[in-house]
Amino acid sequence: MELLNRGFSWRGARDLAIARFIRISAWLSIAIMFLILVFIAKEALPLFYEPDAVAEVGWSRLFLPQSYGTPEAPLKYSWHPVSIEPKYSLMPLLLGTLKVTIISMIFSIPLSLAAAIFTAEFASKWARETFKPIVEMLAGFPSVVLGFFALIVLASWMQDLFGFEFRLNAIVAGLALSLAVIPIIYTVCEDALSAVPRKLREASWALGATRAETTLRVVLPAAMPGIFAGIVLG
Repeated sequence: MELLNRGFSWRGARDLAIARFIRISAWLSIAIMFLILVFIAKEALPLFYEPDAVAEVGWSRLFLPQSYGTPEAPLKYSWHPVSIEPKYSLMPLLLGTLKVTIISMIFSIPLSLAAAIFTAEFASKWARETFKPIVEMLAGFPSVVLGFFALIVLASWMQDLFGFEFRLNAIVAGLALSLAVIPIIYTVCEDALSAVPRKLREASWALGATRAETTLRVVLPAAMPGIFAGIVLG
């Protein structure tokens, strides 16, 4: 009985230690995020209460697009916050994000969806168990590594292949972003396709439909909410 009581006391102490460690980790994470917000707010506050900072940047130059007709800045909108004469505009940020997102979706959605359909509907068991972990491993690559690969390798390849005037452009950035998006869309879409009940497939096969027809007309419509969620998540 004494040994049994000791065992229960040891389990209670262990559970208490684990609970306190989880609680401390949670509060530490919240504190770090709060300090990051405080630091960002502290760096941005001078724009709101220091006249010199406002005069140096200029509210109109910060929020409104500026027009530059010089050879160094032939575009209508420019974003050069660290140059000798800083130029601020939100339009390059918005348009650049939109272009890169569209390009990455054009490449990532067809590839990831086709890979998910092949893995869930046409691949053999050993191919599915081999192919899926390999694709999902791409999600573990840090974004810094993907960006460095695009900056050093992919940009040179694309310039030599298509003769781009500039190495760094929206197409290179979109392709690099698609490498990070493909594993996410693929994983969610493959899970959504695999979650479709097999009875629907068997009913379609019993009516004389081929495997491709079953996939396109039965499986895909049934899994469309999960596929759409994967695309949005990506």
